[in-house]
Amino acid sequence: MAMVHVMFDDTVGSGSQNGTAVFPRAHKDEAGILQVEISSGSGTIQIQGRLAPDASFESILSPGLTASGYRTDIPIMPEMRVTVGGATDAVVKAWLME
Repeated sequence: MAMVHVMFDDTVGSGSQNGTAVFPRAHKDEAGILQVEISSGSGTIQIQGRLAPDASFESILSPGLTASGYRTDIPIMPEMRVTVGGATDAVVKAWLME
């Protein structure tokens, strides 16, 4: 059964902000679906992941999303988060289905 994680649900006034980290059960050779909704303002949504708690987060999606939509080719990593950058009063929601 598929699992959906809420990765981001907030307003970013200006600058950048990290979403809450999620810990998918599946990973390695599996891909997930990322859906993003930007209901007002603007910003660039990037998804990041890391293999271990002491590793740095690295960008998985390049280029980042700048409009509402979805991507189906997101590699699943043990720990993942969404980052919103270059925001101007952005109201952003993001979900990951593994």
